[in-house]
Amino acid sequence: MADQRSSDDQHTGAPTRLSQGYEELYDKLLRQIGARWDAMPDRVCVHWPMRESTYSGRLLVVGQALNAWMVDGPTTSLNDPSKRAALLAATREVSESASAWDWMRPMPWSRPFWRLARIAMDKLGLELRDIAWSNLAKVAPATGGNPDRHLLGAQHDLGGQLLKREIDELNPALVLVISRRGYLEPFLASAQLAPLWSSDGARQFDGTLDGRRWIVVKHPGTFASSFNASKAAVLEAFGVPRPA
Repeated sequence: MADQRSSDDQHTGAPTRLSQGYEELYDKLLRQIGARWDAMPDRVCVHWPMRESTYSGRLLVVGQALNAWMVDGPTTSLNDPSKRAALLAATREVSESASAWDWMRPMPWSRPFWRLARIAMDKLGLELRDIAWSNLAKVAPATGGNPDRHLLGAQHDLGGQLLKREIDELNPALVLVISRRGYLEPFLASAQLAPLWSSDGARQFDGTLDGRRWIVVKHPGTFASSFNASKAAVLEAFGVPRPA
């Protein structure tokens, strides 16, 4: 297991907003999806990386994709520059606001993804206001569910570039990725990141990539046994041994 950095100081002071260059890359992704609208869902939702101004720079949690979201629009509208800009502005306003996490606070932490994220948060002594959250696939079906192969495949190249850029700009000490390896690997390839994968159960990687610690555990889906394996993997990454 890679050692965490001795100080989080170099990870504080992240910008309140992601850069114009990041937004331009995101716009390019939406434009490419719009150009293939006939192979895509009729409506899509989008996700700008979320954190409040109190983000500590200590933890970025990365999932696979949204399961529906509050900011969505017709896929054909992505061919219109003004409508793309409005969609990005709307999701950015939600994710970079002072109340970005308000939707989450009254919600029970019942989803497997957030239950795993909370284990890491508790081990680091963090609250929602201290973390950042993103997804590998920035665009998902507005009706819910995972992107199909057409929508997902259209995001591998630019999505990997966006992942690399947001990590550079948010500068977290730790990146926790909750995803299947097969889902994650094309994004990492585009980001030019190549972990030494582990075959040790649900913990797929725990080490250093590009100067920071990464923990990658399998997304458990909805199966209790899979969740327990992913939970044990997160705990073990923080020094809690597996049950005998």
